[in-house]
Amino acid sequence: SIGFPFIMNILEYFAMRRDSKQLYKVVRLLSEWTTVLVVTGVISGTLIGMQFSILWGPFVAEARPYVGKFFMLEGYMFMLEAVFLAWYRITAGKVSAFRHWLIGLPITIGAMGSAVFITTVNAWMNNPSATFTSTTFFEITHSITGYLLASTLVVIGWLGWRLAKAQSKDRFAHRLVYSLVLLSIGLIAVIGVLGHQSAQNLAKTQPLKLAGMEILDKTQANAPLRVGGQINSAGEAEGGLVVPTALSVLAGNSPNHKVTGLDSAPRDKWPMLIIHTLFDIKMALVGALTTLLVITGFLYYRSKDKLLRDWNLKLLALFGLSGILIVELGWMVTELGRQPWAIYGKMLTEDAFTTNNSALSIGYLFPVMFVLLLGASVFALTMVTKAWRKREHITW
Repeated sequence: SIGFPFIMNILEYFAMRRDSKQLYKVVRLLSEWTTVLVVTGVISGTLIGMQFSILWGPFVAEARPYVGKFFMLEGYMFMLEAVFLAWYRITAGKVSAFRHWLIGLPITIGAMGSAVFITTVNAWMNNPSATFTSTTFFEITHSITGYLLASTLVVIGWLGWRLAKAQSKDRFAHRLVYSLVLLSIGLIAVIGVLGHQSAQNLAKTQPLKLAGMEILDKTQANAPLRVGGQINSAGEAEGGLVVPTALSVLAGNSPNHKVTGLDSAPRDKWPMLIIHTLFDIKMALVGALTTLLVITGFLYYRSKDKLLRDWNLKLLALFGLSGILIVELGWMVTELGRQPWAIYGKMLTEDAFTTNNSALSIGYLFPVMFVLLLGASVFALTMVTKAWRKREHITW
């Protein structure tokens, strides 16, 4: 519900400029998807609020004086998104194209505002030295750009699947895929810059997390970058592909830059070292995805008939959910890399969790509820998409 309004605003702008009935059809689909996911957000937000109250009471008590206001502001942003989405839906075809486009902009503002405030809370958990820090900036910008990429890839993947299944030669749809591929490449470039700067900030503000991501066993200059490998029982890094000096250059722009290693903390304060594997998987996915998108853009640009080939569409469909997976892997690295702390350096996770045994018996219901919500959301998205295809006479 963050990325779809963003894409919807962009496509509606071009539909308005070009008076494109075909683009308006896609805009209407995105408004349907956004509506479903906003409803999902209301339910999931309620469940998360219940989780905080029932399972994480000590954490809430500790965090409220510092970041409680951001939970409130996140709620206001969500309300802004929901109100303007309702206004946007009921004014479709009843106001001028430009006015309708303007009504749609606060949907994106509200969605991104919600993400900004809730991510501010998480950034404080990672770096509680102040309410707003460099961690806040990099975590917000890096994650939101990732959400926009993930949503764009879902649309690309869905279009690729539909076009391949129907073996459609609809040039408008193929051109739309190409345009979204270019948008994705641009977003990946931005993410790459932000990711590099975020890693350098991590070396200063959360050095143990970076050491865990790269399984750097010893504090050192000329620190190597290790792909794969593991930490043995003696606490030493072994195996994998080692690139000498690369981590020092990436973290400090110099081979002489000293990077903090895992030896700087007792072993019971190390992050969960699975984050190294998760980070490697994430970067491999990013590399494969970027390669596919660049090849797709090049082949479409060079093609005479301006149609993407069947194998290319199927690969795009296969990678449609890769953006969501990349986002989830990133959040797993962020959260598992902060362990054993709930609030870094201030509150251990074991102290942030409830000690009420009766609450634990209720707590097991939350994963079940989220699985049910996922199923209901997919079902609703499928239904509104089928209805849209029938109503708009879509042949692909």
